[in-house]
Amino acid sequence: MRCCILYGEMSYGGQAHQLIYAAIKKGRIIKPTSCEWCGSDKRIQAHHEDYNQPFEIDWLCEKCHRARHEVWRALTGHVSIYRYQCENE
Repeated sequence: MRCCILYGEMSYGGQAHQLIYAAIKKGRIIKPTSCEWCGSDKRIQAHHEDYNQPFEIDWLCEKCHRARHEVWRALTGHVSIYRYQCENE
């Protein structure tokens, strides 16, 4: 079970990612080939600042995506919902 699936329903994050990847598949969005932060071409992922705005995306490599979430946790003191759900299953 992926961590973004909560209690049999898709989380906001899961819904946002599902919309993005469906749009990519249909050719409505072109996924960039490099990270917006470091320029890497490895494992590019969609990052959402606000899941209620699913098409406002930062395209980051896995390393920068993880770093972005670490910055958010440091600034807010929040624990990632995904990490919390994984650790408590």
